[in-house]
Amino acid sequence: MLNEGDMDRKRRIFHVLRTNLDLDQKPRQSVLVVQVRGGLNDSELPGLKMDKEKLEISVNWKQLLTSFFVQKKAADELESSVSIGW
Repeated sequence: MLNEGDMDRKRRIFHVLRTNLDLDQKPRQSVLVVQVRGGLNDSELPGLKMDKEKLEISVNWKQLLTSFFVQKKAADELESSVSIGW
């Protein structure tokens, strides 16, 4: 059970996401910056759903993480193939 402070925080986060994502447009690609440990990229949020009654957000985590690590691997490979003559 969440205390009132946690519920207020959850409401604020939900409001910011709802305000900044156009979830009523279909088809949609909702993109936010995703961070997993040291990696950071702007992965699509597949299957993003927001339940305003429960103040819950869900995504297809398997697709999200697959996309994240595919992009990270490509960026890492590109970075390692580029030689900089300092």
